[in-house]
Amino acid sequence: MLQLGIYLSIAIIACSLYGAQGKSLEGDISTIVRQTPPNDLLLNMLPLLDHIAKQSKCNIADDLHKTHMATQKDNEEKLIAMQSQQADIQKSLESQLETQINLKKDQRSLMETLKKMETQQAALVGTLSEIYTKVFWPKFKQIGSRLFYIDSSSKYTWEGAVKACRQLGGYIAAIRDQEELDAITEELDDKRYWLGINDRTEWGDYVSEASGKNDPFLKWRHGEPNKQEDNEHCVEIDNSVMNDEPCSMTRHLICQSDKEV
Repeated sequence: MLQLGIYLSIAIIACSLYGAQGKSLEGDISTIVRQTPPNDLLLNMLPLLDHIAKQSKCNIADDLHKTHMATQKDNEEKLIAMQSQQADIQKSLESQLETQINLKKDQRSLMETLKKMETQQAALVGTLSEIYTKVFWPKFKQIGSRLFYIDSSSKYTWEGAVKACRQLGGYIAAIRDQEELDAITEELDDKRYWLGINDRTEWGDYVSEASGKNDPFLKWRHGEPNKQEDNEHCVEIDNSVMNDEPCSMTRHLICQSDKEV
């Protein structure tokens, strides 16, 4: 179809040229036509027309090839650009991942450092506590969670025991709970010791001499308190149980360093 179109176009051009030539010649035009018929002229031009058509076809093919090559080059450049962009994105993701990994490592290192500091701080507090105890309560001992001093060699009246504990910087002891009673009992022998528990102010209302609090921990011996002769207002500990006795009796003593109980 393309070649036929080219033929037609060239034929029209040839006819136009032939017509122009006829007008420029002198004489009768019929004579010129008889001398050089138009069909013979076209037949003579056919090789030229065929050559022109082939050349045009080559030019078109060349143009199509160039267009294809240009399109392919443009696509390749776009693909290279996309690959470069993808590589940049991948590098950025790898950089972010590396940053997160480093942050986690730093966080883990910081946590380990804090744990070490806490351990060191706890050890320091323990050392300071021991120093403080030795300086301020040299005779006191850690029993359970508190400091106590047990005197199993000397005997005191209840008021004498109160005074002796104050002179040591502490208070005559009261027991916090069963756990503390068990811990203290392990440190005692079979002797009898004064506690700071008493109902000297009001009969039956037991308080701690150290804290002044009512209803301290009590673990009576069976049948106690019996209030014998209405004169037993002070509490002793004997073989891990408690008993009321006259405050004028002499017993060994237990002191505590604080006044919380």
